[in-house]
Amino acid sequence: MSNVTLSDKTVAPPLWQPDVQFIADAGLTKFTEKARNISNLPLSTYQQLHQWSVENPETFWSLLWDECEIIGDKGTRILIHANDMLQARFFPDATLNYAENLLRSTGSDDALVFRGEDRVSFRLSHDQLRHQVSQLQQFMLAQGIQR
Repeated sequence: MSNVTLSDKTVAPPLWQPDVQFIADAGLTKFTEKARNISNLPLSTYQQLHQWSVENPETFWSLLWDECEIIGDKGTRILIHANDMLQARFFPDATLNYAENLLRSTGSDDALVFRGEDRVSFRLSHDQLRHQVSQLQQFMLAQGIQR
């Protein structure tokens, strides 16, 4: 790859570009296909998907809830007060257990990633998080703490 010149600026080529199979297997590609089926629109670019999400927020966020396989009940109302940014609420009737959703995975992949403004950072894998939660649960039970 060579550098590209745009007006009087030289732009370096991308460091990496995904191959066709990588794109086909990507979560965003699969999500876009589902959005395309629901909307009956071509949605062939990211910009088109974004525009559809802005114009159809209830459908978009309901589909995202389902695609993320959130454990819980999303309720019947997806968005209220859509025309008032300060009053807008997504899933106002939803009920879910955040811990249940966060702890459903196992393995060495990241569960939590923290980066502070003071450059402090740390990561917890799913297994590390589950272990720490287990230790806290055991301590609380030993102290007689109940629901």
